[in-house]
Amino acid sequence: MTEKNKHEATTSKEKHLIGQKVSQIFPYLDKQTIQIFRFKGIIVVSCSLAYSCLCACQHNTIALIIGYIKFKNCDLETMNNKPEDRDENKDDGTIIHFPELEKRQKIAKRKQAEDKKRQKQAEKEHSQKEQGQKEKREEEYRNQYKKERSARANLQSNMARHSAANGKHPFINWHKIPPVSRVVVALFIIIHLAVTFLMDDAQRLSLYMDFGFVPAHYSGLLPLQWLDLISPLTTAFIHGGWMHLLTNCIMMMAMGVFFERQFGTRATLIYFVVCTLCGDLTYFILNPTTTTPVIGASGAISGLFAGVLMMMNASGMSGSYAKRRGPFPFILLWIVIMIGVGLISTDTAWQAHLGGFLGGLGLFQLWRKGKIRF
Repeated sequence: MTEKNKHEATTSKEKHLIGQKVSQIFPYLDKQTIQIFRFKGIIVVSCSLAYSCLCACQHNTIALIIGYIKFKNCDLETMNNKPEDRDENKDDGTIIHFPELEKRQKIAKRKQAEDKKRQKQAEKEHSQKEQGQKEKREEEYRNQYKKERSARANLQSNMARHSAANGKHPFINWHKIPPVSRVVVALFIIIHLAVTFLMDDAQRLSLYMDFGFVPAHYSGLLPLQWLDLISPLTTAFIHGGWMHLLTNCIMMMAMGVFFERQFGTRATLIYFVVCTLCGDLTYFILNPTTTTPVIGASGAISGLFAGVLMMMNASGMSGSYAKRRGPFPFILLWIVIMIGVGLISTDTAWQAHLGGFLGGLGLFQLWRKGKIRF
């Protein structure tokens, strides 16, 4: 036997012994697992050191130093890709399968359809909820209206029974009239009753000259008296007849009450005084030398009417035509009517009407723009 053959036999025997020792040390390693440590080359194992340590520690301590391991005829690619080691049908739950494009599109469409369905369902529930709340509110409003109508009917019935029992019903509810309008109308009536039933013709004429507005006193044709200081205001509470009184009372009740309820007592009183003075001033400018006294509250009432007209136009209560055109057509119509009345009836102081109306317009504009405050 040659040296080469002896060397190969010795090497084969050593490999067999090493395999036995490795199997004893690592009994849990099978042949397939051991192949993991195979790398192209020769295994250099310090088996003697491991064996001596194993014997010295009575199989309790294992110290194995593995250097470079290399088995002959090792094919790592073949080891890792053996067909018999792979099970393509085996799925232990650790493999994640990413769906194909068509399947992903189907999943996305199904998800969109579900989202739309949920959204429609939510909108339907919200609509049903709002409808239920609306019906509930309407039912509450109907019940409230029925209660108010029943209470109003009971009140009217009680008032009717009270009136029938007493046999009286008030012609005018004075407690519902604002204070300025109530006092002014009351003074109109009281003063006219006193002038009519307590004075003769001479006394009435003297009263008209002293407490009525006479332009000649201020232009120098007649001597100026101390009563001329208050006559521009006192003239508003004197009337020349029952028809004059009735007309001014009705107009004051209409315009004064409406104006006072909107703007208050103080504004109504200031408006009444200022418009009266504006009417007197206009009459004086157009008739400075006349000795005929001017009496009546026409200037003040015309001014209140101008304020009511402007207020209604500003709040949109005058109608669609006035909202488009503004109050100027009505203002022009009023001026034309006043001038026409003055031309027809010489007893009517149309200048005072016109002056009070224009004064009311100007005062309302200044008040609305914040130039003056009441």
